[in-house]
Amino acid sequence: MPPSDKLISTIIPVHNGERFLAQAIDSVLAQSLPVSELIVVDDGSTDGTAAVAAGYGNSIKYVLQEQGGAAKARNTGIDLANGQYLSFLDADDLWLPDKLEKQLQAFDLHPDLQAVYGHMKQFAEKTPVQGLAAEKVEESCEILPGYSPCTLLIGRSVFLKVGYFATTWSVGEFIDWFARARDCGVKMLMLPDVVALRRLHDQNQGVQKADMRSDYALIVKKIIDRRRGAGGLV
Repeated sequence: MPPSDKLISTIIPVHNGERFLAQAIDSVLAQSLPVSELIVVDDGSTDGTAAVAAGYGNSIKYVLQEQGGAAKARNTGIDLANGQYLSFLDADDLWLPDKLEKQLQAFDLHPDLQAVYGHMKQFAEKTPVQGLAAEKVEESCEILPGYSPCTLLIGRSVFLKVGYFATTWSVGEFIDWFARARDCGVKMLMLPDVVALRRLHDQNQGVQKADMRSDYALIVKKIIDRRRGAGGLV
């Protein structure tokens, strides 16, 4: 496939992610359709994250901010991004090499599309991931529809119409954003292809912030209240 004339910005939020950040960055830089810029937003890391990022020189844009959570870090990246399209990857996850190529093909085939997702395969930290190829991940690992920032490719103008990620929540901010996108009528497509790999490990946000899972219930309540107030269906 020839190089695309569509500019894609990729944003990686990271907090104390020195263990996995390099693999995440490499999976973006290895895309069959290159990104126009890769922005790594360091959310107040105290480990060797900055040194890992520095090793990539001008291949990435690195910015350090005071710790405020993943949503705030993504929003910082969005403000710095210049691309026509926005994409996101968590620092402990990976993209498959043709992720962006397949998603842009979907946009070309369906001109009315505004956002494209893909499936995710989960893998344990101990699972070898060599060359970032899907066949290298254990076949027993679960494959799920990737309603996640890590699989999303969206036009910048469409994203801004929906609005930034809410920084109110400790976890589950994407549920809130996705519901707002649906309420705004954003036309979405879920590709059948696996486009990203989600790493399961002891520092996953859901593990570290297990005591804050009540945020999920509060988010759902907010969505229901908003839709009722707008006179829409819940």
